[in-house]
Formats: sequence, C-alpha cells, structure tokens
Amino acid sequence: MELDKINRKPFQKREYSRSFVYLNEELPCLRQLPEFPYEFAEWKKAIVNYNYHISFEKNFYSVPYRFLREKVDVRASRKMIEIYHRGSRIASHPRLNGVVNQYSTIEDHMPDHHKLYTEWNGERFKKWAERIGPFTCRIITQNLESVKIEEQMYQRCMSILKLSDRYPSDLIEEVSKSILEKRVTCSYKNFKSYLDYLQDKNNKPAEEKEDNEGALLRGADYYGGRK
Repeated sequence: MELDKINRKPFQKREYSRSFVYLNEELPCLRQLPEFPYEFAEWKKAIVNYNYHISFEKNFYSVPYRFLREKVDVRASRKMIEIYHRGSRIASHPRLNGVVNQYSTIEDHMPDHHKLYTEWNGERFKKWAERIGPFTCRIITQNLESVKIEEQMYQRCMSILKLSDRYPSDLIEEVSKSILEKRVTCSYKNFKSYLDYLQDKNNKPAEEKEDNEGALLRGADYYGGRK
C-alpha cells in the first residue's frame, strides 16, 4: 500500500523511518484500551445523615449504616452515583435523574442491631409526639407511613419533634392541626415556617431551653422510650 511505502521511507538526513519509530519507540509504550469508555464525573463532599443516606441534588442515596455522620466523597456521573469513604468505595447507585426528593436504598445498608436504630424507631417517635399532642402524633405517623422504608423519615421526624425544645406545645399542635386540615406537604421547612408565622402572629417568643444539638444523647425515657 502507498501508506506503507511512505511510512517505511527513511527520513531525510536520517537512517530510520516512521515505521521504525513506531515499532521501536511508540508501540512498546501503548497500553490496552480501558474496558469502559471515559465518562465525565463531578465530585462533591457530603455527610451521612441519621437515616444512613447522603443527599445529592435533592435526592438521597444509602450507604452502610456504620458510616452514620461520616464525611464522604460523592462521584456523580451521568448514570451513576458512587460514594467513597477515605478513598474506598462504600456504595454505588443508579443516578436518579429527572426527579427530586426520591430515595435509592439498598436493603443491605439498613441497620440490623445497630444501637441508634434499636433505640430510635417509629414507635418511639410516636410516643414522643404523643407528649406534645394528638395532632402532632398524627403528623409524625403520617410521615412514617408515607414511605416504604420507615427509616427514611427519621431525620424529618427528629427535626420536627426537636422544635418542642424551643416552641410551646400548643403552638406545635396548632401547626400540626392546620397542616392536617389543609392536607399540605409536611416537610420540616413548611412546618418551621408556619410555626414562625404563628409565633409572630401570637407574639409568643420562642422558649430558651437547653441546647438541643445533643438530642440523640438523651435517655430513652425523655423521648418516650422504653421504661
């Protein structure tokens, strides 16, 4: 072929050809092509929530529960979400595209006899809510029953119920009743916004109680646990 002739023809002022350079210098350095084509991906930091999921672009992906509250790295490609802890991949999920507030949960990631979820379960959240009032209990129950995997609502229930550390129970009950009557979405953001609105309307300042950052460390009896 004409191309072969050109490649074998020695360079001007040199005794070797393009073919010689390829066979002796370039070919030995060639590597096998990767099994899969290169795919662009972005990296982000995340913290594993109490429900053993991380949040990425308003969707949620599970990791093994032993990584609760750990900092992780998220690699997001067009089709996959991969989660790394200290350089090791601990979970991978098909990426949830075109939706928001959805969960991708792998059952093997769910806690079995882990202390946190031995103490924190749906019944305990309901008992805590009962101490505030019947409407609050209905709100918490509805949240827990709105998902296939109950643990997915633990963080929302925790956030709503911890508001009782700062706001009067009657005000929380009023908000719960209103949400039930209007049948609106009971997210923490909606609940807190309406709570602040009613507080301003009624001129009831938020109560200054002890810092609630350590709420998970309190005893079971405090939150309606086993006696």
